[in-house]
Amino acid sequence: TNWDGPIDCLSCIADLSESKRKALQELDTDAECWEQTHGLDCSSSSSSSSEAGLEFPRRPTDAKCDRAWGVWNTSKLVHGGWDDLPPRQQEALKTCGWTKAY
Repeated sequence: TNWDGPIDCLSCIADLSESKRKALQELDTDAECWEQTHGLDCSSSSSSSSEAGLEFPRRPTDAKCDRAWGVWNTSKLVHGGWDDLPPRQQEALKTCGWTKAY
């Protein structure tokens, strides 16, 4: 399975809508991993992630940022296909513009 995306969430997290921020929370990432992977300079963003009221889960101690995806290497995004993901993560991907490409 190939994937297309994440075109709708390629912004500094603090600048995203609430629904897109919540979607990224479901994808096993944090602001640092997401923004650095996608080459986003968020130092001049309108507000920081914490000021925007967005609290990401704490990165597991053994997790590292997967620079191909912008999520932790423990995420099912890295290790599985679309059909292996729980419905909440599939919906999060759709919110960010990812689609299952055949």
